[in-house]
Amino acid sequence: MPWNAVYFLSGTACVFATYSFFCSCCLQNNWRPFLIAIGVANLLYCFLTATLLFINYDRFTKLGVAYFVIEMLIVCGLVFIELNVATARSKF
Repeated sequence: MPWNAVYFLSGTACVFATYSFFCSCCLQNNWRPFLIAIGVANLLYCFLTATLLFINYDRFTKLGVAYFVIEMLIVCGLVFIELNVATARSKF
């Protein structure tokens, strides 16, 4: 993976983590739209990672491919949880 792509992906992940942290600390009410937003952003991040992996596939070792595939699986699992929580009806 080219270094500029690695820096971009890691910078994006840091921005998403910062956004999530501040939302969890500052939002007491009306948090659902923000959770949906980060869920969609994480899903787009997975698509971007998959695209970069596909474009630069010849530069990867098997371990490198495994790393990014596992990362995408983890993030997609997180997206699933985020969107389910954000769209679930409140039981209270």
